[in-house]
Amino acid sequence: MGRYYYYYIAVLLFVAFSNGNDQIDASSNVTLELIPSAQSVIEGNDFMFSCNSTEMLNISILINGLNSSNTSDHIIIHNGSDMDDFYVVNVTLTNTTYADNGTVLTCVGVTNENQYNSTDFTLQVYYPPRLSSGDNMTGLHESETGVPILLTTSVLMANPPIDSFNITYDATNTTGINATTTGTDGMVSIMSPVPSNHGNYTFNATNSVGSTTYTYRTFIGGAADKLNITCSQLKVDDRAIISCTATDLSDAPALGVHISVSGLVDEYYLPFPETDVPAVGLALIPVNISLYEVSAAEYNLYIESVNMIDNISVFTEAYYIPGYFVGSFINASNTTILEGDNFFFNCSTPPELRDYTTNFTVLVNDVSPDDRLVADGPFTNGTQSFVFKDTSYLDNGAVFVCVANKTIQSNSLNISILYAPKYFNVLETEPLVSGAPGMLSVNMTSNPPPSLVMWTLNGVLLLNGSDRITYNASQIVFTSVAVNNTGNYTVIAENDIGNTSFSFTAEVYYAPIIKVDDQLFGYYNTSFVLSIEVKAYPANYTTVWYKDDEELISGNGTTVTDNNITFASLTPSDNATYTVHVNNSVGESMEAINLGVYFGPIFAQLTNDTVWMEHATDSDFSYICEVMSSFPAVTELNFTLTDSENSDVIKNETKSIELRVTKASQKNRQNYTCLGETGYTSGYTTFQTFVGGAPDGVTVNVSISKENNKLNFFITISDNSDAPARSVIYTNPITNKNGTIEIPYPLFDGMSYAPADEFLSFDESELTGGQDYLLVYANNSLGEYFVKNISIITIPTTTPGPSPTKSVKKSKGAAIAAGILVPVCVIAVVVGVAVVVYFYMKNKRNSYGFSALQSMSNDNERDVTVTTYGTGKINN
Repeated sequence: MGRYYYYYIAVLLFVAFSNGNDQIDASSNVTLELIPSAQSVIEGNDFMFSCNSTEMLNISILINGLNSSNTSDHIIIHNGSDMDDFYVVNVTLTNTTYADNGTVLTCVGVTNENQYNSTDFTLQVYYPPRLSSGDNMTGLHESETGVPILLTTSVLMANPPIDSFNITYDATNTTGINATTTGTDGMVSIMSPVPSNHGNYTFNATNSVGSTTYTYRTFIGGAADKLNITCSQLKVDDRAIISCTATDLSDAPALGVHISVSGLVDEYYLPFPETDVPAVGLALIPVNISLYEVSAAEYNLYIESVNMIDNISVFTEAYYIPGYFVGSFINASNTTILEGDNFFFNCSTPPELRDYTTNFTVLVNDVSPDDRLVADGPFTNGTQSFVFKDTSYLDNGAVFVCVANKTIQSNSLNISILYAPKYFNVLETEPLVSGAPGMLSVNMTSNPPPSLVMWTLNGVLLLNGSDRITYNASQIVFTSVAVNNTGNYTVIAENDIGNTSFSFTAEVYYAPIIKVDDQLFGYYNTSFVLSIEVKAYPANYTTVWYKDDEELISGNGTTVTDNNITFASLTPSDNATYTVHVNNSVGESMEAINLGVYFGPIFAQLTNDTVWMEHATDSDFSYICEVMSSFPAVTELNFTLTDSENSDVIKNETKSIELRVTKASQKNRQNYTCLGETGYTSGYTTFQTFVGGAPDGVTVNVSISKENNKLNFFITISDNSDAPARSVIYTNPITNKNGTIEIPYPLFDGMSYAPADEFLSFDESELTGGQDYLLVYANNSLGEYFVKNISIITIPTTTPGPSPTKSVKKSKGAAIAAGILVPVCVIAVVVGVAVVVYFYMKNKRNSYGFSALQSMSNDNERDVTVTTYGTGKINN
């Protein structure tokens, strides 16, 4: 039915409420109507209608029951608008055609829960009749005399239906013509047509919109035997022209002519324009040719008329054309010569022209040659000898032609130049890609072709037809390219004339090849670089690293680059499998790397640090060193004892060790160090142990700094207790609340600790007038000791000055000596232990080998958080 009858166009218009949340109540009365601007439209005009709803809806339009996105400019949708109590969407169907007749239009409104349809509207499009032969056209018809004619045309469609259908004709003789119409069919029949029945037969169908016609231009007769042709011969600018005029008096006129000129123009068909049938003074030009292309001679022109009935010759005439073309000749005793030699040849005229003066020019490949061509002697007996000097490979196959007096052209002569193989450059081909077929081609020439060809790669001879390779003089073919096909190629070619070599470099494109660094082990708390070496072509590649299947990026002490992962300080969690993916334009490669981190042991209590412990005199206690994790497994685990009296060490393989002490005394005031070794690394925990009771050896010194009536209190704490104090507690005389001063390290043998900042501060006006006291206590885990009750008025007061700084005071000379000697001794011991451990581990490293995949000794490996002081793990 037409371009829109069997497919749909739908336009969905979304209308948003001002607040975006309003919905139509499903129970409300909603009216949706399709309002046409008219009940019908005349073809070619626009049809407009609107969708009117009593509520704001999402409106779509069904065309012939189908809903779709609008894909044509045949439909124009206008913006919706509020009019009175209706929401209106206007639609225009533009440039209607007969195919739109009967289109069913429906408005559809949709809410979140409901759909509303308007009443269907069927569009009526009115248009003039459509005829089967064509609309408002003319056709040419020829028929032979006496052969019945039947001309028919039908009305295919019309809206409204046709009012009339008739046939008219203008024949001079209407005898035997029968024209009838029945309903929508029309027919003209002539049972015994004669030439006088020719004329225009017009079928005309009409309705209220308009009328449509089709006309048969009808001729009756035979061949176009009365096509009269007259011709004349012209010469214009060295061209031979034959110009003709055609006038046709035939009953059935010619529709065109066949033209041929013997020995000059092959037969061809020349159609007449339909408006020039029958021809009346129609101009024809059968011949238009350069005199230089034709020899002087008589030529016969043949013209044959053509119509729908038959063909017939209507014109034959002979014409003399004074052509300039006369034969000349070229010959040579030898047309095959070596490159660099001279080529000798002769140009000659026919015998009948040898008495006339002739000037020869020579064309080489259709152009005049350079100064390499010279005459070889005088013109003698119609012949001129020439020499073409210094031939090169470029002259191979050159075509030589002699031209006499600029008009007479000879036959052609080809020469063959013999030369050794020549190579010029590498031809553009697809890049060589590893694993795929490939080819390298070079631009070369050789005459004769090479009899021997060899190719080398990086100086090594390649065997033709060997593994993956075949070649000839101009190309080498790989059935499967390999990475080692990269390099310098040389081709050597030889023929009977000589040999030549040509070299060039070719690169193979290949996916990245990854080489892993041999070092796969690192040490805990040391920097480490995990490296790869990548080879690829092209070399611009991208790298992505993964740790245990998760992408790894820089951060938390790890720096990730294309070829490296740099660890600022290795931790046990860095012990993992690292996978690197490397991509370039050819493909991707992947390599998994297992990194082993030598660490530990890590103890449950504290690792590589000292914990401060105190125990009551005559008490029992124990220390347990429990290995939580290490890599590799711990091989040795021991306690170091200054005095082993009343001490017992119990081992549980290499996972834990326990030190038990009974009836603790001052002999047990020492550092108990638990040391574990893996053969590569070591770890320790030191229990700094004191035995005694409450800190009864604590003394304090309090001073006051006064500034703008503000009193700032500073304290120095000294301790000679068997078990040092962990803190000092004082009572604020103003608030009567307690404050605490934590002691960060054990004070023993009279060592002192003086905090840099004041521990108490208040305004002088807050004092009660002389009865204010500062109470001071010292305590540890074993008890509390009353140190001093200080009357504030007895504390010396200093004037404002520099801020107090941290100082360490010794209560006596021994304390000073201890303060110097003890740290020195400790440092010496630590240095000594470090040296021993270093050589110990070095020897172990040389005697033991561990795989990066070796499991840790404890499956419950975890991170351990420790504090800098506390009671540790003690069994009393």
